[in-house]
Amino acid sequence: MPLPPFDNPWKSLWEASRALDSLLSLDELMPIVNRLVCQTLDCECASLLVVDEEMGVLRPHLAVGRTGEAVKSILWSPGRGIAGRVLSRNCAERLEDVSRDPDADFSVEASLGVTVRGLLAAPLGRDGVPVGVIEAINKTHGEFTEEDLEFLHLLSYDIASAVDNARIYDRERWERSQNEVLSHVAARVARSVALKDVLEDILDAVEELVPYHAAEFYLCTDDRTEFQLLAARGYSFERRPDFRLPIGFGLVGWVCQTGRGVIVPNVERDDRYVNSRPETRSEIVAPLRSGDRVIGAFNLESDRLNAFGERDLELLGAFAAHAAIAIDRAHLYEELEEKRRLERELAFARSVQRTFQPRRSPELPGFDIAGLNEASEEVSGDYYDFVHIHENHYGLALADVSGKGVPAALIMASFRASLIAEIRNNYSIRTVMAKVNRLLLESVEPGQFVTAFYGVLDVERRRLTYANAGHNPPLLLRSGGKAEQLPATGSILGVFPGEVFRERTVELRPGDLLLLYTDGLTEATNAEGDLFGLSRVEGLLSSFRERPASEICRGLLAAVREFAGQRCLKDDVTMQVVKSLE
Repeated sequence: MPLPPFDNPWKSLWEASRALDSLLSLDELMPIVNRLVCQTLDCECASLLVVDEEMGVLRPHLAVGRTGEAVKSILWSPGRGIAGRVLSRNCAERLEDVSRDPDADFSVEASLGVTVRGLLAAPLGRDGVPVGVIEAINKTHGEFTEEDLEFLHLLSYDIASAVDNARIYDRERWERSQNEVLSHVAARVARSVALKDVLEDILDAVEELVPYHAAEFYLCTDDRTEFQLLAARGYSFERRPDFRLPIGFGLVGWVCQTGRGVIVPNVERDDRYVNSRPETRSEIVAPLRSGDRVIGAFNLESDRLNAFGERDLELLGAFAAHAAIAIDRAHLYEELEEKRRLERELAFARSVQRTFQPRRSPELPGFDIAGLNEASEEVSGDYYDFVHIHENHYGLALADVSGKGVPAALIMASFRASLIAEIRNNYSIRTVMAKVNRLLLESVEPGQFVTAFYGVLDVERRRLTYANAGHNPPLLLRSGGKAEQLPATGSILGVFPGEVFRERTVELRPGDLLLLYTDGLTEATNAEGDLFGLSRVEGLLSSFRERPASEICRGLLAAVREFAGQRCLKDDVTMQVVKSLE
């Protein structure tokens, strides 16, 4: 937006406010702020330092009319330097000779390209929240006056509002871009087993959201003594595909060993760093996980200091989850190719489903939880899982794919990959279901669909918040003997675009018993064609309620097998039992 001429600063305050009253990104806003300050206050240059919301520090975003990566990499903690002092005291200052100020910090003068002599500095705040500091540097004619300081202070209100709006705009635009990029990557992973192509896609996608200068994917060996290079970008030398290093060596080795992500603002100050790229100044590494196992690491390097933050690590973890899924799928596909067509398909599906099923039920205070899956054929189109989200919150997932056998199992593999990836992004339950629905729409054939239940159990509050996408209503047997059904809150997945999923919450009081199940339980038939039915399930739950959750699962399965006359079940049977202990 062009600025009006500023012949008289006081008469120009309204025009300046209009110039700033637009929804712009920070990068678009900076030249306007710089010109505004320089023209109205007759100064050599301006500097704008913005509070980094994630790190809680001041980060320069504009200096001498330009944005510069070298300047942005220098951070001020609140209270450091003149700008930090102005922000912490929330009071504007005028300095005739900066060199005499004990808090003066000249670490950025080389990047500014100017020697700071006189200075005006005013804090920026909005609704009582610190936003940053605006500085006018070196009066062109004479020295800064108190009138100049008063004008900068008045102008700071408009600048603070513009900066805060720009941060909101940048954040929303970044989140939209993140969602689009992650959705693209998830769909790519779901459709492809060509590992090299998928990893290259991920490296391209990451660069759109987290700028980097070099990147690597590493995979742990089966015996977990070494980690091996899978893919690399941005290095001046080409490493062999079989390049390996011992577990624990360097930052990547440390992440592979501990399973914890790491952010290093300055690699020269971290003893774990191994210099394999002289230009690198900061680094970030996220683990690759398959279930509970750390299978490798995803590493980004930057040529500037302080390049990465916590938000970048969370996002890198989401990409790492997709990469881990791609690695699992690629390995399973390699096994598939070693056998005949039918044998390959069955081996792949069985291997996938073994990795999908929980190894053990979680041990939660105040609850007894168990699950069970019985396939009607070689492989199952049902799925259940327990997902540790954080602290006392566990996810309960159960789903059923239309059809049976290998095709259903492969769709379930895609569903599970999408579900776990979106859960790890810490989205709300309804958002998780909406995103998985969109991904299934892109990857399944017409006529195929998934019914699913996903809820989050708050162990401490004994509260289950859930969404039910067209699945069988779970059965809740209250401690007093009354049975309730938890109804669906949305339609089936993979059919209707734009479907909205509601969330509901139910309290699990001591003595309550909750059963999640697929229709293979209630729709099993005997020789006469009679259905096993929900009423039989309710009766069995009442008689089994004093048993442990695992025994209740096995008792229900034994009962339905006996009802079917020991014949092979016609459909998969999957269930989860949650007992709220007294």
